[in-house]
This record gives sequence, structure tokens and C-alpha cells, in this order.
Amino acid sequence: MENLYQKLPFDLSGSRSKNRFRNEILWGLEKIFEVYKTGRDFRMVFDYVCDLELHMDSAFEFYQIKTCSGGTPYTITKIAKPDKVGKSIYGKVYLLKNIANEEESAVKTKVAIVVNTPLKGMNKRFTILLVN
Repeated sequence: MENLYQKLPFDLSGSRSKNRFRNEILWGLEKIFEVYKTGRDFRMVFDYVCDLELHMDSAFEFYQIKTCSGGTPYTITKIAKPDKVGKSIYGKVYLLKNIANEEESAVKTKVAIVVNTPLKGMNKRFTILLVN
């Protein structure tokens, strides 16, 4: 597992991301309590690249937490659109999943995008998009 973790991309975000860290913390705390209730051993990492990482004995879970202050719904186009450096939200989680699949097939890896507004056409406060 350490070899896999060392190959993940490194990224530092700007002040906007820092200001949105509050939402990551709150969602992460909810996730901590959810996993704690299962009795499983785990570690939670709050990170600039993956936002939230859940490390378990034989599994990783990576969560990209996205916020939209205007209340406009997320769309697949917005999630797939490259940013200034050519990386999309979807591309980042796909890369994590791809690295995990190539490196250690015994390690179960889940990646998800969590947003505070519904995906267009859905009516949920948080929408989780899983990348298989």
C-alpha cells in the first residue's frame, strides 16, 4: 500500500480551496462517524489533492469534495471540463483509480466526487459519483 500511496500526484491549491476546506472538514467528520460505527480500523487524511482519503487495512477511498456557492447544479460537462492546467475534476479521480488499479490489484480502491449541489436532474444535498 505504501508504494501505491507514494505514486499519487502531489498538488497544492490556492486560497479559494483553502476557504472551502470547511465543507471538506464537515463532510469528513460525518464520514469519520459513519465508518467509526462499523468498528473497522481506519485513518482519515484531509489532503489537498484528494480532499479526503480513507485508509483501511486493504482499501483506499478517495473523495473529491466540491462546493458551488451559487447553488447552480453540477453537470457532467462541468465535472469533465479541464481547468487552467488541463485537469478536470473527473480526470483527477480517474487518475487515482487508474494508478491504484495498475499498482496493487489486491488493494480495493474507491474514488468519488461529492458536491454540495445536486447533479443536474437529481434532488439530493450531496451527490456521490463513483468512478469504477
